Amino acid sequence: MNAYQAAITYFDGRGIIHMDDYQSQEVHAIVTSQSGVNNVIIHNHENMIRAIVVVGPRVPLKARAAIAELITRAQVNMEYARLEFDYDKGALAVRTSVVVESIEDVLPDTIGNILVMALSCLDYYFPAFMAVAFGGHPPARALAVLDNQEQEEGKGAIRINLPPKPDDEKGNGPID
Repeated sequence: MNAYQAAITYFDGRGIIHMDDYQSQEVHAIVTSQSGVNNVIIHNHENMIRAIVVVGPRVPLKARAAIAELITRAQVNMEYARLEFDYDKGALAVRTSVVVESIEDVLPDTIGNILVMALSCLDYYFPAFMAVAFGGHPPARALAVLDNQEQEEGKGAIRINLPPKPDDEKGNGPID
């Protein structure tokens, strides 16, 4: 079966509601992960399978520059997926692409593995995204907290606990 059919079989087998478009060879679904409810698109093009996960919350206008910086800083360490940000719409997405030898011999589990790669990336960076977009924290500090939690726990961070934002411009903390 091709990637389009494999994606339909994968979602059917897990009872995930989806919408497929034969003409564009895309399958759209709503999938939950640790980061919440996400819109997923599986796209089949020639011998490439692409999974795109679009994050639910839109970034407020005042936080978009900081999110662009966060994504730029995060991209340095990413190998299997990439974060994308539509600055005009405030939409964050994760994209994973895999080239296969034969597009006609794709298993549903292959689709699942590609989707898990994208969702794992999203789940890892989502706490930093939320801290910057809605908490007003600096991108460098949000990523540093993720790195520190990973070293302490020996695994990917799920939550982010940032110290309070400084009250003065020099970053010295609250003035007593």
